[in-house]
Amino acid sequence: MIADFEPGQDRIVLRAIDAVADEPGHQGFTLDQDGSFSAGEIRLREVKAGLLVELNVDDDARPEMTILVRGGGTLTVDDFVL
Repeated sequence: MIADFEPGQDRIVLRAIDAVADEPGHQGFTLDQDGSFSAGEIRLREVKAGLLVELNVDDDARPEMTILVRGGGTLTVDDFVL
């Protein structure tokens, strides 16, 4: 969980995580733009407690990692280090 996140000021650093587990080398994440939530994508989902940042590293369209961001509001690609 990340508390008191300030969009445009704070950043979530994800570059050390390999975004696609089945491919050799190290790939960075991208934001899910079409709702497919494919391997290597980050999905942002609003919930009552805040904003869920969900990371998918394989082909099953289910998150392997979830981060709850509280007090943040809307995030953009600029709020991440990918």
